[in-house]
Amino acid sequence: MGLSLREELERYQNSGSIYQDTRTKKDGTRSWCIAFYYDDINGRKQRKVISAGNRDDLEAKRDKFLTDLYFEKRRMLEERAIELERQRKAAEQVVPYSSAVSMAPPAKQPCSVTVQEAYEKFLETYKSTVAYSTYKTECTTKNRICGYLGRKKVAELEYDDFQKMINAVSFEDGIPAPYSSVFAIMSKFKRVLRYCWQKKWLTHDELDCITANVKIPTAVKNSDRAEQTKIAKFRDFEQLGEILSLVEGNRFYYLTLRILLVTGLRPGEFFALKLENINREHERIYIENAVTANEKKKDWEPNVKIGSPKNKGSKRYVPLPKELFRYFDELEELMKQSGRRKESYCYGNGNLAIVSNRGTLITAGSFGKNMNTYIKAKSSKASITLGIPRHCYQELLDRVGAKDSDIERSVGHVLPGIGNKSYKTNEAYLTRLLPYILEMDQRIEAEYQKARKRK
Repeated sequence: MGLSLREELERYQNSGSIYQDTRTKKDGTRSWCIAFYYDDINGRKQRKVISAGNRDDLEAKRDKFLTDLYFEKRRMLEERAIELERQRKAAEQVVPYSSAVSMAPPAKQPCSVTVQEAYEKFLETYKSTVAYSTYKTECTTKNRICGYLGRKKVAELEYDDFQKMINAVSFEDGIPAPYSSVFAIMSKFKRVLRYCWQKKWLTHDELDCITANVKIPTAVKNSDRAEQTKIAKFRDFEQLGEILSLVEGNRFYYLTLRILLVTGLRPGEFFALKLENINREHERIYIENAVTANEKKKDWEPNVKIGSPKNKGSKRYVPLPKELFRYFDELEELMKQSGRRKESYCYGNGNLAIVSNRGTLITAGSFGKNMNTYIKAKSSKASITLGIPRHCYQELLDRVGAKDSDIERSVGHVLPGIGNKSYKTNEAYLTRLLPYILEMDQRIEAEYQKARKRK
């Protein structure tokens, strides 16, 4: 290296662009960034982004990075010179007259691993660290990403490849996709690229060049798709009354919807609910399980099993007024009359609140599909999924005056800024929500009775 450290730093004195990050941190502030190009250890031009809380610290951080790089280059050049000298002396001793022998070290072979292969290797280690349903979701994401980049070699990936893939998944038939789904794909692919760096298929600089400043298209950010989705998942009191009147002929459908509406449970949590966790005396239900996908080891094993709920916050108490336990009473009587309770013991499901007509676990997909077929036979306009009552629970309780924080606790959402210990031990929300849940159910019941009279 012919340049001194001072001369090397002066080369970059006026280089780089300074800007403020578009992402806002939890404390409400935004970082300052400086982006610049530099020559890496191998002489290749690379792009670097450095961030800092204070704009005045950016250039100092850039100079520190360049200083460290400068001395690293010097160290490598010195080591290379020593190695070349050692090889020259060894060659003179073994083949003193052969000037045609090249003493340069062999070139490093490029990595031949494709994105498809890298993702599959990543999933092998990822599978044991998460729930099986989460793993299956990751497999679905892998298929989407590999549809665009699967055959591309990891070592040949560029920023443009990543950005073009994000642009492609951001639109479905020309319509902006939900922001959350695009953000999830971007985050998951970055995680796989970090895995490639850990496997030494990418250098840190290459990883930074591929992922830095990849952005979700503005049309997706500004889209009201998320709001439209929320509206599609909501049914008001009158709509719920109409739907209940349509399914009243099938008491399993009717009671399932009534219970989901007054508890806010996820369908999987309801179908895994144990009778001993229904506490009438203390007016609450304890949620500790959910029906989840089963990783089948043998063909005869079932597709679902009783597993853990979605996350730690999902293990919770849900308030329920004493008056509304009548839905569970009717459900249990129906279980006995239909023979389902007797059949449930054959499969070890005798302690579950509800099972299929064969006594096996119920899956939300098949149950919901059959229920909607039943509804469509009576009305071409009405429809509901088993996940909608949970959204209605949150919105309708808010409309009758319940506190947002109490509702969030009831549905198992962890509140920001509240420690886990405090969150678990503070059960005042269970008492506070009871009158609002009762009022909500009464208003649903009133609309249900009106719909029955209109038939």
